[in-house]
Amino acid sequence: MKYIFSIVILFLSIVLLSCIEAIPDLDDNALAINTEWFEFDSLGGEQVLIIASNTAWEISYDSDWCEPSIKIDSGDVTLLIKAEPNDSFEVRTTTFSIKAEKCECN
Repeated sequence: MKYIFSIVILFLSIVLLSCIEAIPDLDDNALAINTEWFEFDSLGGEQVLIIASNTAWEISYDSDWCEPSIKIDSGDVTLLIKAEPNDSFEVRTTTFSIKAEKCECN
């Protein structure tokens, strides 16, 4: 009986351990965003960008009419992309690059 009980415990242990997901390697940096583009009308405005990361990150950009509310931070952050009104009839575009060590989103 003791032998059967030991086998049952061993079997249950194997089954339970096989159901546990592997713990991700915390040395691997991760960076993800909720969207890849924004579109503003001529009035400008604000839109939400969510950054999910397990490391420090930085946003670079090259416009003077559109900018993020937060430029450097770490971890998961919700920020605003703010665009000024467009008083001209020209289409404006810009690119944001979000970089973290060993990660990059354009």
